[in-house]
Amino acid sequence: MGTEDILSKLNIKDYGKQLERIIEKKFFSEDTKNLLLQMFYKMETSYDDYNKVKVDTMLKKDVLEEILTIIENDCKYIELVKPNLEKNEILKDRKSLAVKKERKVISYPNEKAMLYALYDVNRHKFKIDENHTMIKKSMEEMLSIGSNMDKSEIIRDFDAWSWNIDIEDMEDLSINLIYQNLQMLVGNKFLNDWKSNSNEEDYISICKDKLKEEYTSELGENLYKLICQNAILVYANKNEDERSRLIKEQKDLEQELSVMKDKKKYIQDLVNRKKQIEKEIRKIDETLSSNSELKKEFANKNKELKDDEKIFSLSHFSETLEEERDKLILNLKGCSNLMDPMNYVGTKVALEEKAKLLQELELGNIGNVARDPYVLPKTLLILLQKEFLKAFEKIIKKADLKKEVIELIYKFRYYKLIPWNEKTSLKDIKEIHKEIDKIERALITKACKLKILNILSINVEINFNLISNLLSTKIIDLDEAVIELKKKDKKTILYVYEDNMVAASKEYDYIEDVNVKYNRKIRLFI
Repeated sequence: MGTEDILSKLNIKDYGKQLERIIEKKFFSEDTKNLLLQMFYKMETSYDDYNKVKVDTMLKKDVLEEILTIIENDCKYIELVKPNLEKNEILKDRKSLAVKKERKVISYPNEKAMLYALYDVNRHKFKIDENHTMIKKSMEEMLSIGSNMDKSEIIRDFDAWSWNIDIEDMEDLSINLIYQNLQMLVGNKFLNDWKSNSNEEDYISICKDKLKEEYTSELGENLYKLICQNAILVYANKNEDERSRLIKEQKDLEQELSVMKDKKKYIQDLVNRKKQIEKEIRKIDETLSSNSELKKEFANKNKELKDDEKIFSLSHFSETLEEERDKLILNLKGCSNLMDPMNYVGTKVALEEKAKLLQELELGNIGNVARDPYVLPKTLLILLQKEFLKAFEKIIKKADLKKEVIELIYKFRYYKLIPWNEKTSLKDIKEIHKEIDKIERALITKACKLKILNILSINVEINFNLISNLLSTKIIDLDEAVIELKKKDKKTILYVYEDNMVAASKEYDYIEDVNVKYNRKIRLFI
């Protein structure tokens, strides 16, 4: 147990009473207050199981304090609606809705919907720097929705007794998978820091560098590219305006690359662009330096604008011109940098990478009836999983301590059970079965060598199959699970017990090469 964990246990607060004090000051209905208390109680009681299964989570005190802060500061109104009411049509396919500007939550009257809605008030806290316009909207959407699903998992999938993945209450399975991939690669803390500090740092560049540093330059680059592509495709499939914008951006990139082929002409175009920018800056300077000129431009500008877009004060117009001037100065510096021979090469490579990223998405084919709308998204998700599994293999190779390997066993079990669609999880996807099998063999082999797991058979293949099936069960405490082999009608049956109750069983052809006694209960973990 780390120092932070110990300190958190020594400073336990009565969070339930703290919630009561907060909601007493709110004009919530009694039903709403009771629902919040029930939701909070479930969070408290489910946390330990949630943390055990997922491993990389926020501390319990941080989870509870975060939701208390949201209720206190970001939630002014809560409206409970029943599924059969006409007003519930505003929820569409979701069971909760947060209206951030009004600090209002509309939710079905159940704890799961309420928790998701509360986290939804904080949606769009992830920010992507303006330098990354191509991926800005799609990545912000993926991170926001993914984070909401991830955080609400604590009561969505855990009830203080068992772990049951509730697919019905997950907003988007593809986004969940992309987000879980990213979280396992860079860590929960990194993503929480991103959400808290994204206005101050260019976290998308930091994330890319972190992936390259952790998993080698080539693999990290591939992971970053596939995460971006999957996020773009999910968003563009739902948002026609964004799809159109990206198609235009792709054409602009291709046009700029075409121009760059003629380096002499490209440099001359930059010179001309610089002259035009300098001219625009001089015009703004002249306007700002003369009160009469400022008033004249102010009047001319308002003539061009619709009534609801008009600028109503001279000072506001002056600020707008200052902001425009600042942007022009940045563009001027950008042109100067591009004229540097060293920067020319780097810019060309960067543009080629962006253009290729979009070209591979075939955004122009979305909506084409001759094209299956699910083929490319699923293909890209599979490619992401293949690269993710390569990265996970590297993580296993680096792990030397028993504690690290045990955590990886839990993490990989969680990964295998991430939903792919309404009926199957990742472990059932044939396109990545070979890679999952390879990773699990490496993990089980290391665990047996470090004497973490009991060796159930001296036959390596049989031992792997037995343990692999055990590591696919939804038992909360795998390291407390008890197993037993029994003979029945020329068959070997493997029983898994949790709290003296049979949690799972698996039948095999009779196994002779067992390393444990039949009809004797033992722990899987030594």
